[in-house]
Amino acid sequence: MKAILRCILRYLALGNSLASSPAPSPYDASDINAGGMEEEAGGEGGMKGGKRAGVVIAVVAAACLVSIGGLVYKKRQDNIRRAQYGYAATREML
Repeated sequence: MKAILRCILRYLALGNSLASSPAPSPYDASDINAGGMEEEAGGEGGMKGGKRAGVVIAVVAAACLVSIGGLVYKKRQDNIRRAQYGYAATREML
């Protein structure tokens, strides 16, 4: 878990290196209109700090939910197995 958090913090500190070096385009970029959205004043692509933090929080939350779901599933299976064993053991004693 610490390694994952360390990687996330390193990603946040270094920034998105893929967005800083866009792929070359065979046509003029001024011809492209992204659904009427205007470019921001910075002109640099990539996510801003708030968006990046939101993505990180969402990924960590999703990982926690998957872990909790797996733990609940395992505990449920253990309880089912224990109940079946207890029923079989009680039946043998009779």
